[in-house]
Amino acid sequence: MPSHKRHLEIDQLFLKREYRHVHKYLDLPYLLFGARHRILRHDFDTCLKVLLMFGRGAFLSSLLHIMLDEGEGKWKGGRRRGGKRSGRRSTRS
Repeated sequence: MPSHKRHLEIDQLFLKREYRHVHKYLDLPYLLFGARHRILRHDFDTCLKVLLMFGRGAFLSSLLHIMLDEGEGKWKGGRRRGGKRSGRRSTRS
C-alpha cells in the first residue's frame, strides 16, 4: 500500500497542492479492515461523493489515489513479501 506521503507527492505533481483530507477519508476503513480496507471507498462512486463534499480538485485527488493503489499491486507482479512468488500461475500462453 502506498504511503500517505506518496499520495501527497502525486497530488503535488499533478494538482499542485495536497489533499490530505481526501486520503484520510479514503483510507479510514484501514482502522477496521487492515490491508483489506480497499473493499470500501476505493471505487468511482466514492470519488463522486468526494466531488460533492470537497470539490473538483479533491475528486481528481481521489481518482489518483485509487489509481496509485491499484497500480502498485500490479507493479509488484504477484510477489509476496520477501520477494517470493505468490504461487499463482500466469494465464498467458
